[in-house]
Amino acid sequence: MSAERSSYRRAKDMIKDHERPTIPLSIKLKSGEEISGVTPYAVVPGHMDKDRGGEKTLRIFYLDGNDKAHKVDANNVQGLRVIEGSGDFAGKLMLEFTYFKGTSEKDFREADPRIIFMTDVYYGIHSFHEEIGETQSDFYLQGDDQQYPENRSRQFPLWRIDAYGDETDELIAEFKGGDNA
Repeated sequence: MSAERSSYRRAKDMIKDHERPTIPLSIKLKSGEEISGVTPYAVVPGHMDKDRGGEKTLRIFYLDGNDKAHKVDANNVQGLRVIEGSGDFAGKLMLEFTYFKGTSEKDFREADPRIIFMTDVYYGIHSFHEEIGETQSDFYLQGDDQQYPENRSRQFPLWRIDAYGDETDELIAEFKGGDNA
């Protein structure tokens, strides 16, 4: 079973159990459009439209409020860029983004972009993010972070990769109650 299909079934099971989470804010597209009230469930490779050269890309799959499946090219989401991996990830499609890193003392934008090989999408609050004061659940992109030689699996909430925009103060207020020492 494909990653998209198994993730889709997991999302549909959540809906059946009346546990359907939706994104807390609108995902901002580079075109200026916004996607809101949706449940992301997978990021998988796919082909772009033929009129765009048929170039391979990553697509984000999500359910709308009527439980209808949709997809958006990850390159079209603010803060994300699809690139080809190198080294251990040669020939694989990766997501690149600037990470708004959180610590117990302060939140800051990292100078170098993160590059991850996607493995999952999930909803909640990661225990580390809870420890640094995050109070609202969000969708996380989970993947193998190229910058780590071992134990590469990392989780990145959408708000910390600019998918909801880069209005830092407003995002901190939404997810941490305004606390940014």
